[in-house]
Order: sequence, then structure tokens, then C-alpha cells
Amino acid sequence: MVENEKEANNSASTVEAATTSTTSTRPGTIDAILPPVSVEKRKELHKKFALWIVRNSRPLGIGESDIELRDIFNFIFQGGYAPPTYKLVTQLILELFVEGKNKVKAQLLALIQEGIIPSVAGDIWSEGGGIAIFGILVYFIDAHGVYHQKLLGAAIPFGDVRHNVVEIQKATKRCAVAMGIGAYKLGDEDTDADSPVIIEDTVSDFVHATVSDSTSNIVSGWGCFDGHECNCHLSALCVLTFLESSGVKETFRKLRGMTTHFNHSVIGRKLLHECQDVYGLSKSSPPQDNATRSGWKGARNQAKWFKENQMDLLEWDIVKEALYILDLTTEAIDLLQTTSSPTAGIVLPVVGGLINKIDLKSKIKYQGKHVAIVNEDVKS
Repeated sequence: MVENEKEANNSASTVEAATTSTTSTRPGTIDAILPPVSVEKRKELHKKFALWIVRNSRPLGIGESDIELRDIFNFIFQGGYAPPTYKLVTQLILELFVEGKNKVKAQLLALIQEGIIPSVAGDIWSEGGGIAIFGILVYFIDAHGVYHQKLLGAAIPFGDVRHNVVEIQKATKRCAVAMGIGAYKLGDEDTDADSPVIIEDTVSDFVHATVSDSTSNIVSGWGCFDGHECNCHLSALCVLTFLESSGVKETFRKLRGMTTHFNHSVIGRKLLHECQDVYGLSKSSPPQDNATRSGWKGARNQAKWFKENQMDLLEWDIVKEALYILDLTTEAIDLLQTTSSPTAGIVLPVVGGLINKIDLKSKIKYQGKHVAIVNEDVKS
């Protein structure tokens, strides 16, 4: 018993000595046991921290504001390293942007020298209050057959200009020239004119094709390039038109009304869950819809929920047929919008398969990887 007490006292003394013998080398941190990291290592850690913030959409000042995160760094490095401040992170992000932009530019210049010209895709995102951003992607297959997709124009501010043909062309071509794609020069006095005098313009010669949505401004703005409207966007517009057709529109309006009731009425939701218990269904409420361009996905999710919960509707046949079309379109768009491989070669098989499944009067046959989506029989 006495030996155990001595051993315990010795252990306590050892822990106390370990925690009090060292002196703090940095105010506001725990006692430094490890030596501070080198200057080069500190710069590398700062850069990786800034890159983590960008990739994971974290607050720029998280290194200062998040006390628990700082404690983790203090524990790991024993006071030898602290995450960068908001000001330093902002500076590092700008440096990373320039570094990444130069890498893409060098890659594009090498690509063009090999005789390979890239394709371009883009879109304009607008919000209320006059905020708009123009994003442009460049994509290509290199000499080794590897598919690449790079950011050509990083969120070009587009809120203080008109979204007309001239402005879209100028923004696109200036962005391309900055990355080494062709040449574009306007007369000095005509830079901001609606009909500028073009001194030199070779950008179109170095762009294989363009892909954009179906809005008239960007389609007209990119009319100087060879290209086509986005098949995914065209398919989505077709679905939205279908959902507005007579009979379908009224049915889905009822689905939205019932969805609102079950999501806002406590009594209604309670009765719904009681019915689900009786029939052995999982307790859930119908998902909300939205009125955006991709709102048809919300309509699909709603129709799917009502089908799974066996709701008895007078327009049940319309719901089943509409859900069938929405499922087919979702399957086709998911195939076409992949970014892991080129999709130009599967557009005809996928779109042809979609036509065959929706309208059996016009048979279209294609061979290839996606033949299954074409030859399946329509399920009633």
C-alpha cells in the first residue's frame, strides 16, 4: 500500500515538472517544446492553409477567429506555428491565383504549339442588386488522349456592363488573349463603344468550338465562334415546357399545394405520419419545389415522393407518366453533364435514346456504349 502511494506521488511530481519546467517562448501560446518551424516551412504551411480555405469554402479569417482550430495547431506544433491571419490569407490567395493562371497559360501555349486548339464553355450568373459574374471554362484533349478542363476566366465582374453581343465578345476575347489564345486589339477611342473598331482579332482561329446555354445574349455574343447550345440546358427547357402544358401544370400545382400543407400544418403532418405507420411506410414529408431553371428536378422529387407514398389522386395517370418523362430526362442529363470525360461522342445516342423512349413512333437506332438507354422497352 505504501509503495503504491509513493509510485502515485512520483508520477504526479513527474507530470507537474513536465508542465512547469519549460518556459513559454511566445506570448499567448502554450509552452514551446518543439523548435519553431523554419521560414520556408512556415511559408509552405501558410500556402497549404490558404489552399484548404479556397477548396473547402472556409472563412478567410478562420485562422484567427476559430479558437479550437488554433488550439489544434498549438497542440501539434507546441507553439512553433500559428495559422495565417485574414490579411495574409487574402494575399496568399491572390498569389495562388496568379500561380495557377500562369500554369494554365503555359499549358495552353504548349497545346497550341502542338497543333491542338481548345474548346470553350461559359455562362453568366446574375443576382439581384446588379450583381453578375461571367465564368469561362476551356477544355481539351491533349496529345496523350487525356481530357482536361481548366478555368479560363475566373469570375469576371459583369454587373456594371450591358449583357449584349459586344460586351460578351470583348470579355471573352480579352480573357482568351490574356491566357495566350490568339490576339485581339481594338482602337483606343473605341474600347468602350457599342461598335468598336477592331484592329486585330485572331481569337476565333484558336478556339475549336463553344458551348453555352440557350439565352439569346450569350448565343449571339459567341456567334463568331463555331459552337452549339448546351444539350443539358436544352433538355431542361423542354422539360419546363412540358410541365407547363395543359393538364400537367394543374396536376403539379396540386402536388405543390399538398406539399405546402404537409410541411406547414402540424396536424396535417401528424395525420400523414400516422397513415404512413399504418401502411408500413417511412415517416417523411414531400420535398419542396422551386421555380428556378432547375425547378423541374424539384417537381420530379415531389412526384416520386407521392408515388412512393401511394397517394390516391384523380390525376394519378398524369403523375406516373410525368414522372416517367422526368426520370428519363434526369438520366440523360446526368450522362451528358459529366466532367470526367468528353461527352460529344454520346450526345446522339443519349438524345436519340431519349426520343425513342418518349415517342415510339419515331425509332432511332445508334450503336455504342450507351445502346442500353436506346433499346430498352418503354415501361407502362
